[in-house]
Amino acid sequence: MSELIYAGFGRADTTPEEYGPMSGFGTDARRICNNVIDRVMGTCVALSDAQNNTFLLCTVDLLNAKAETVVKAAREAITVATGVPGERIMVAATHTHSGPATYSAEVAFTNRYLNYFGKQMAKAAVDAMADRKEAKIYIGQKIVKNMTFVRHYLMNDGTYGGSCFGSFKSGAKAHLDVADEQMQLIRFVREGARDIVLMNWQSHATFIGHPDEGNMSADYIGVLRNHVEGLTGCHFAFFQGACGNLVPTSRIEEENLIEKNHIAYGRLLAQKVIEGLEELRPVKGGCIKTKQLQYKAEVDHGDDPRVPDAQYVCDRFYQLEDPKERMALRKQYGFNSIYHATQVINRSRLPAYIEMELDALCIGDISFSTVPYEMFCSNGKYIKDNTPFAMTFVMGYCNGSNSYLADKAAFRYDCYEVNTRRFYEGVAEDVAQTHVKMLESLR
Repeated sequence: MSELIYAGFGRADTTPEEYGPMSGFGTDARRICNNVIDRVMGTCVALSDAQNNTFLLCTVDLLNAKAETVVKAAREAITVATGVPGERIMVAATHTHSGPATYSAEVAFTNRYLNYFGKQMAKAAVDAMADRKEAKIYIGQKIVKNMTFVRHYLMNDGTYGGSCFGSFKSGAKAHLDVADEQMQLIRFVREGARDIVLMNWQSHATFIGHPDEGNMSADYIGVLRNHVEGLTGCHFAFFQGACGNLVPTSRIEEENLIEKNHIAYGRLLAQKVIEGLEELRPVKGGCIKTKQLQYKAEVDHGDDPRVPDAQYVCDRFYQLEDPKERMALRKQYGFNSIYHATQVINRSRLPAYIEMELDALCIGDISFSTVPYEMFCSNGKYIKDNTPFAMTFVMGYCNGSNSYLADKAAFRYDCYEVNTRRFYEGVAEDVAQTHVKMLESLR
């Protein structure tokens, strides 16, 4: 088997041509962009083997990569432009909460943006295909302390505070998930061309976004990307991992190093990447092999009796201007967020089962697994710890994204991710185990 691998890189600006709705915080179509802090981008990495089997890894600065919108737009446009079939195109979101809405009540804007987005992703893919050069593969794993956190922060009194939707309350109930501090790097070293670095990291550290702000940005990912490329001369692509409901490992945000500061966080993380690049080791390339599965998950309709209350809260919520009145309304009817109420309604309309696309891709000693939901770290770690390959990227928000994939431990708590769930307890663990089996079959 030939170990030759060819890697190419392309990127395009996917910032909307007009101001419009933004995604994040369950307020889509109600938070309107009024300023662009930094451009949101779409990146493509083209990988081919000696038999000319080609696969495209795409990462986009969006909240989610829904199958029926983002993934469909990207795959269709890229296939027309490059001839690469849709099933060989992975589309993952970085999960910025400050990007353009790709599903909202503003249907006309959404359709215009998705059309533009598809064209820009096609440009990135064409450039990546043209840029392919023979490459050697190097990998590295680095434990990064004190930077994997989200939603629940350690307070001075030793309790955890929730920061969902801009609120911050000490002692909030929190599922103390297993933090994944492992940063993974793959470097494609190319003679006569810029190297390509891929990073897999699991951190939901959203800084710019706020329910009342209209600042569009790639958030810390944009800063991270610019710094790594500027300091190393490499092309760089960030792939968000399984980052649902992380727990902080220090009070770094209380030291004002990264609290509400995407620039500081991005720079700190970039330095960790550069340190990690100094410790890489070579691995074998090889033929590209893929496996795709339509996983059938049973929908949990357990909250259906609450639909009338949820509908009333959703109808009334945005009629109130006072945030305190909004909060009182939610508490009166037992919803911990407006998104919670929205998801109760949405879940009641879902079919008995939902199919989610699971993809596995291997190239010699490295592999990639896609998860079309926000998977918890414990399940992402299970895949990485049990992979038969030297390294596996677990790519969250990829090829579909519709909510949270909470682990079993979360179901012991009255927590946000379980309240807004779609599936029964145990589905997340079964998805993780299924991915390991897919990787074993490829190995």
